[in-house]
Amino acid sequence: MVNPLHANDPSELHGYILRGRIGQGGMGVVYLARDSTGNEVAVKTILPSREVDEEFQKRFARETRILQTLRDPRIVSVLAAFSGPGKPCLVTEYVPGPTLADRLREGPLPPDAVRKLALDLAGALEAAHSRGVVHRDLKPSNVLLGPHGTKVIDFGIARFVDGGQLTEEQLTKAGHVLGTLPYLAPEQLRRDSPPAGPPADVWAWALTVGCAARGRGCFVLPDGTEHPYPGPDESPDLSGLSDDLLPLLGAALDRDPAKRPTSRDLVNALRPTVEPPPLRAPRVRRVRKWRAVSAGAAAAVLVPALIVISQVDIPGAPPPSTDCVSELTLKGSECVGVADPIIRSDAFGPELRTIVGKIAQENQRVAEAAASDKRKPFVRVALVMPYSANDNSPLSWTAIRESLAGAYTAQCRANACPGLKERSTTGLPGTVPGVQLLLANEGSRQQHWETVADQLAGMRSGNHPVVGAVGLGVSLPETQRLADRLSELKIPAVGGPLTATSLQSPYLFKTSPSNLEHITAVRKHLGRLGDEQQGFLVYDNNDDLYVKTLREAFDQEFKKIIGTRRTGYSGTNAGKDVVPNLFGQSVQNICYSNSDLVFYAGRDNDFPEFIKALANRGLCDQAGVLSPITIVTCWSGRSALSGNPQRVKKLARDKITVVDVSVLSPESWKTSGSNPPGFTSFRTSFKELGHTDNELGDGYAIMNHDAVLTVAWAAESFANQTGGSVPSSQDVYNQIINLHGANWVAAASGNLEFFDPQYPPYGWAKGAQLTISEFG
Repeated sequence: MVNPLHANDPSELHGYILRGRIGQGGMGVVYLARDSTGNEVAVKTILPSREVDEEFQKRFARETRILQTLRDPRIVSVLAAFSGPGKPCLVTEYVPGPTLADRLREGPLPPDAVRKLALDLAGALEAAHSRGVVHRDLKPSNVLLGPHGTKVIDFGIARFVDGGQLTEEQLTKAGHVLGTLPYLAPEQLRRDSPPAGPPADVWAWALTVGCAARGRGCFVLPDGTEHPYPGPDESPDLSGLSDDLLPLLGAALDRDPAKRPTSRDLVNALRPTVEPPPLRAPRVRRVRKWRAVSAGAAAAVLVPALIVISQVDIPGAPPPSTDCVSELTLKGSECVGVADPIIRSDAFGPELRTIVGKIAQENQRVAEAAASDKRKPFVRVALVMPYSANDNSPLSWTAIRESLAGAYTAQCRANACPGLKERSTTGLPGTVPGVQLLLANEGSRQQHWETVADQLAGMRSGNHPVVGAVGLGVSLPETQRLADRLSELKIPAVGGPLTATSLQSPYLFKTSPSNLEHITAVRKHLGRLGDEQQGFLVYDNNDDLYVKTLREAFDQEFKKIIGTRRTGYSGTNAGKDVVPNLFGQSVQNICYSNSDLVFYAGRDNDFPEFIKALANRGLCDQAGVLSPITIVTCWSGRSALSGNPQRVKKLARDKITVVDVSVLSPESWKTSGSNPPGFTSFRTSFKELGHTDNELGDGYAIMNHDAVLTVAWAAESFANQTGGSVPSSQDVYNQIINLHGANWVAAASGNLEFFDPQYPPYGWAKGAQLTISEFG
């Protein structure tokens, strides 16, 4: 049931129009909202009283990460996430319908509905467990009965069983247990027991299904209410269950977690009772059969048996949502390669559905226009980057979505999309050819770049050739290999978020300044540092071109100040929780060396933990007094501190000053007169296409917009000079190397000029506006 908004509720959050309240819990409020395309979504927020609670912030961030790893029709899908200060929220699909708890107020479910519910919940758990996720709070109020089936919700206290997430001790106060008492497994209530694993979910599954069948709990007090803490010898009351479910629930409620069936066992046992077998020849298969027992013998054990059944599709292969479409190829658990121009909106999952659908629609419009008018040819530009995110990927779902939004804006500006009011502000030299944007997934860690390159090799000719590749993910060794392969194919590549100084290849261009250019600028800003000033370098020692060349830039520009004072650390991947005490040794060495100037050469996802470690540096002083300290760093996109007043306030409290340099500063550009000439027109187009300032985020939208715009600019320059001819990839390359002087690109980050990558400045664009900021 959706209730009206309260008087103090916002009417809009991050571009989503709030329509009503779905519910409220101890963590936050869930709103019904509409996105920019009119689709209904659910927006889950943190209560204002909880926004300053670090424990709840961690749980909220963890729910976001976990949901983004799970793609299953029985688990609610996450569509967007907004973290940090300023109304953090999680946007998911909206499922109209009551919770199971709401429905049970009317009485128990019919037997057939109970069987279907049992299978759906077991399938959802199997999907989560197969990805290493334990829900830990399965109960009737966390089950939605939607029009298209059962959906499991609320992964706020879920955990990864592989230890990738924070431990319980870090996320709860001593002695507190996560979960809901009537549904906790016995092992969750024992002192000094290990964190709950999948068997705890199976226990909760049995109690939830039992409650659905009985209309009340399986452990009840004499007055009929649920027993919050059943005794060790108390047996569950399974009266009212059908004979086929009785042995299954009995086994799932075994007090020894090792004896409980797995979620996959549950699916295998339930599916034949719910789904009619397909009409095909029977075959012999080994399955587990559950021996019927009485309610009094509820702790039944498994009895393996060899039986003859009809062929049944057993889960274990990737779930249906990972079946690849639109010419993509399944490798591991990812659909990679170059997608068909008219790509299905859900090809990369629900997280990217809206923006992928917009790009596909524009690609189709371009193709239809060319089919009806031969004077409107078009070319193709491949947006190469990761299109999925997990704990080991360098790009988060938010960064991927923002990258697509920026690229789509450039495509629309080049094509004069119907959604734009005017095109003249782009400065593009002509009106043809049109641009189709090909979405090319190189894998979450950019590990499948060869698959993408091999496909692009066969797409360079024809009436609608691929004339360039853009984006290229982030600065990893795989990025260099891809750039070299594209150079062999003579396909010009324009990198967006690439700043690693060593990234050079004959056909590779970069819209952002290099790390060395960033650090040179900040060196000039700081001026001549005194000979007595002590510097200290903290660097990530991973095989990462970005951090490696950032370290080299610091050494080159601040060699005398740093000397031998340095400490390395093993940085985490984007989206993964930081290792506890990651910077403990670094801070001790900083204190021991009496350094007051620290150079940070690491990824931005580790930076908050570094700041937190430095805030405790008073422990190194016998007097316990904090001495002022300055941190110098740079960002490949927007400053991590821009638009984050709460974090800046903490810096001042802890006597920390951060001096950083970044190529993008959308927060200040929106209000100051020092913004690049092309930013205002880009921002106008961005918003006309249904995007918001919040999606400018870390700058990925701007960087990928500028990359696409550069290739489109070169293609239209060639067509303008040749009477509308369709350029080849070599023609586009020849145009890009001459985009300087009077022919610069009016990009969002500045008036960009490009030169031959084989000579200085080796493909690095000139004209981007570096911003140096001081916080604290």
